Amino acid sequence: MELPNIFTPIRLFSHPEFLQGLRDLAFQDPNWLYTNGLPDEEPLQGDIFPKAQLYFTGPDGKPVEYLGPAMLIANSCDAVPAQDPVAAMAPVVALEPFEHERGAGDAETLRKNRFAARMYLPAHGRTPERYVDFRYTAAVSTTRIREMFKAAGGRGGIIRLSESGWYLLTGKLAYSFARGGRS
Repeated sequence: MELPNIFTPIRLFSHPEFLQGLRDLAFQDPNWLYTNGLPDEEPLQGDIFPKAQLYFTGPDGKPVEYLGPAMLIANSCDAVPAQDPVAAMAPVVALEPFEHERGAGDAETLRKNRFAARMYLPAHGRTPERYVDFRYTAAVSTTRIREMFKAAGGRGGIIRLSESGWYLLTGKLAYSFARGGRS
């Protein structure tokens, strides 16, 4: 079996600081989850775009349009126009309506990242607490993703995950799509 060989170099779950950070809910701290690192001229997995246009199929079978912030959840290499025509993005929505609708208990569960299909995003700068909703993942043209990245001023308008934030995202994605669970 090749999986042990593939994951051995990563050593993510033998990294004591990362594991302790998860236990301590460090992802609730924007300084842990986000980075102000060096600019990158390309969109990366986990980038939060300030404005995107996503389409879903509603319960009645008709298209539903979402306009608002969104996260690139596809691998970065899949967001290259010459390589793939589309890449996956998911809406980023405000926590306040969720808390109002579902109650303080569910909001606290979300803040602890205990929902499989949602990832909590703490407030950052002027943006309030939010979450990514993987249940509404949509295919977006990779050419359009590049255009949105440039329109946002590249890294200037994009919120980028730190390395720890990226590891958390990939774990949440794997669990959400491979296993499912409480939404």
